[in-house]
Amino acid sequence: MNTDKLTYVQVLFDRPIPVQDISTIRKSFYDIKGDEIQKIVSIVDLLKLGEFSIKSELLKIMMESSDKQIRNLCCRLYCCVAQHSDIPLLESYVMKIITQGDDDELKSFITSSQYSLSPEVVPLLLALLDDWEDTEIEERIRSVLDELFPVIDFFDEDVSIDDIRQVFVNLFDEINGDVYYHGGLPVFPGIWTKELLERAIEAKNQKSALYMTNIPTLLSLWIGKDCPTYFDTLIDDKKINELFEYIKTIAMMNWEKGSKYFFGHKI
Repeated sequence: MNTDKLTYVQVLFDRPIPVQDISTIRKSFYDIKGDEIQKIVSIVDLLKLGEFSIKSELLKIMMESSDKQIRNLCCRLYCCVAQHSDIPLLESYVMKIITQGDDDELKSFITSSQYSLSPEVVPLLLALLDDWEDTEIEERIRSVLDELFPVIDFFDEDVSIDDIRQVFVNLFDEINGDVYYHGGLPVFPGIWTKELLERAIEAKNQKSALYMTNIPTLLSLWIGKDCPTYFDTLIDDKKINELFEYIKTIAMMNWEKGSKYFFGHKI
C-alpha cells in the first residue's frame, strides 16, 4: 500500500471486510514489527469486525509516528470509533500538535473531531478558541460546532467566543451526555437519508453536483459501504436510482437512536 495514497477511503472501502476471525487478525497485528501502514490495515480489519478495543493502538501510532499523513489518518479513524470516554485521551495528541506548531495538523484534527459525534469533543475545541481567534482555525472550530450543535449562527460576527461558551454551558444542562449528536439531534441514519435524498433530488432538478459531504461520509462509515454520492457527484437519474438502493440497504438494518455505529457494529 502506497503511503502517498493512504486515505481513509482506501483503508476502509477499497478493501473487503476480512474473512479471518478476530483472534487470528489480532495475533497478526502484534506480530508486525515497525510497519505502520500494515499495522493500520490490521487495526481497520479488526474495527470492521467490531473489535473496538484495538482503537488504543491508533492513539499510540498518533503519538509516535513521524509521518503526518499517517497521524492524520489514525486521528480520523480514532474519532470515528471513539466512545465518549475516549475523547479526553486526545488531549495529549492535541498538545503535541500545538507544541510542534503544526497548524495544518491541528486543522486536520478539528475536522476529524466532528466524526466523534460526542459532546465530549466540545470542551476540547472550545479550549482552542482563545489562542486562534480571528484565524482559519477558529473558523474551522466554529464550522464543526455548527455541524454538531447548530443552536446559534456560529458565523455571525456578533457571536463572540464568550457567547459560544455560554451557549454550550446552557446546552449541556439539557442534553444527554450518553448520547451521540449530529445537527443538534441524537444521531439516527433515518434523519440523514431523508436529508441526503432531498438534497440529491434538488441537485438533479438543478443539474448540479450534490454539494454535501458529512452525511454521505457518516452513512458510509456506519453501514460499511461507500455512499454512491458525495460532494462533487453530478446527480442524474442513474445516481438517484443508486441512492434509492443504498437507502434501502440502510433501512433494512437495525439502528438505535442516539447510538453510534461503525460498519454495522454498535460502538
